[in-house]
Amino acid sequence: MATTNFATIRDQYCGTRGPTAAVGKIPALTPTSRSDIKFERCPPRQRLRTWAAPGGSKVFRRFELYSKGWQEEAHHEADVYRRLEQAELLIAYPSTSVAWGLDEQLDIADIMEEDIGGSGKIRDAIFGSGNYVTGQLEAFVANVTYERQDDAIVWFTVCDITLRYYAAQSLP
Repeated sequence: MATTNFATIRDQYCGTRGPTAAVGKIPALTPTSRSDIKFERCPPRQRLRTWAAPGGSKVFRRFELYSKGWQEEAHHEADVYRRLEQAELLIAYPSTSVAWGLDEQLDIADIMEEDIGGSGKIRDAIFGSGNYVTGQLEAFVANVTYERQDDAIVWFTVCDITLRYYAAQSLP
């Protein structure tokens, strides 16, 4: 039975870095609004919330995807077990009007919603089984929250993602 792991699934969605870098499913998306600014992974060895804190247009649609933990499901074979993993996709948006222009037809809240659910963007990239890696059984956005405070320099979209896949094991 084919197996995978969180790092492989993350790289499928986010892309890889280094000399043989590959574009992931999320950076390959073309947003409906402000399509000139695509989704881009947070810089290496940085946590998005800390890196994005100063704000500015450089943080627009920067994201990170990380595991929040997992549990084992009741499917066991000698070399495989089924894992239910909880992950978080965090996307940054500057709250200043600099990134949106002076003629704001859509405000930041509209764009944040549109990027996740409108025209099926990130939600469909996560959910679409054509984007799965070998050994992956399921992925879906289970919950979306928006962290928008009037005095915040950066706002965030937080997507709780559920992943289900077969993981390798070696029993003695």
